[in-house]
Amino acid sequence: MTPEVTTQLGKLFALLFMLMGPIATMPIFAMLTQGADARLTRQIALRACLFAAIAVVVAALFGYGVLTGWGASPASLIIAAGLLLLLS
Repeated sequence: MTPEVTTQLGKLFALLFMLMGPIATMPIFAMLTQGADARLTRQIALRACLFAAIAVVVAALFGYGVLTGWGASPASLIIAAGLLLLLS
């Protein structure tokens, strides 16, 4: 892997980490799985990770096509997301 690819992957991971908010969702997950055995908790966590990965892949593959189909530009999506993050 080239240094440029590694840098881009690092930026992508940091962005996804911030957007998904795993630190904020950990207490909710702990509360919902309280009293469950370790095997069930692990299964739920792995299933959630799988669904999140599928959602990211689908968005990466089809997101630009959907945006252009709706007549929106990636820049307008970035501005809208920034406003939502500012207001939340």
